[in-house]
Amino acid sequence: MHKKLSKFAFFVITVLSSALVSRYVFKYMINYNEKLPEMVKVLIGMLIIVVSFIPLSYFNKPIEKATMKYLESSKKIAEKKNGGVIWGLLLALILLFFLYAFLWYDLTPGQILTKPVTD
Repeated sequence: MHKKLSKFAFFVITVLSSALVSRYVFKYMINYNEKLPEMVKVLIGMLIIVVSFIPLSYFNKPIEKATMKYLESSKKIAEKKNGGVIWGLLLALILLFFLYAFLWYDLTPGQILTKPVTD
């Protein structure tokens, strides 16, 4: 159970982090040169996705290493092995939620916490 939970947490954090990095790179590239034709922007976006998702084991080594260190640290902090992985995953998801909210909607953590959900 512990090994499956660790693999699941690793997969979730790695995929979400990779997607976040690719979105930030894409947003930066598009804003860097707004005069690019739309077709070139589409090609750049596709290339960024391929680089960040397909060869996960090669290009995303820094993200994988950071994820593994994070999960190992969360196991050490918590008393129960599964509890540490669950708390680590929960904290990572909260952090990623704030980063995605900022990327997609320019919301800061303060705005997220004070904004009603049914707005």
